[in-house]
Amino acid sequence: MASIGKLKSGTHDRGIIYWGRVATLQFGAEIALVPTGNDDDTLPSHMVVTKVHGGVAELGAAFAKKVKNGENAGKTFYSMTLDDPSFAAPMHLSAFPLPNGEEGLDVVWRRPRASLPSPDAIAQANRDHDKATGSTGAPLDDQIPF
Repeated sequence: MASIGKLKSGTHDRGIIYWGRVATLQFGAEIALVPTGNDDDTLPSHMVVTKVHGGVAELGAAFAKKVKNGENAGKTFYSMTLDDPSFAAPMHLSAFPLPNGEEGLDVVWRRPRASLPSPDAIAQANRDHDKATGSTGAPLDDQIPF
């Protein structure tokens, strides 16, 4: 995971707000995580917003989660996805407490894990294809006439 920014913390009428700059080679913005007031774990705990053209635009949502293992076990971190029509793909970020008791969050980028089909699913798809096309399942090299 690569660190792409740091967020400071402060108070808001609905809870703790975080703000700061995130930047990659292709994207950079001042962002804020603004509390939504939701207590339901299935709903975002924060909206992710940025300033644009004298106003504010929503870039995504952040979900509060708890660190399960390690020295930060039990501490809150935020899992968020930012998206905008100008992005080639959504940005998947996490924000973890800063080390050494510093106030604020370290924002890190993470590449989503690709979900690969299981070997059984691939074998079944091949059998279905062979049945549908009448193929003998012979290697492709044997089926090409050149």
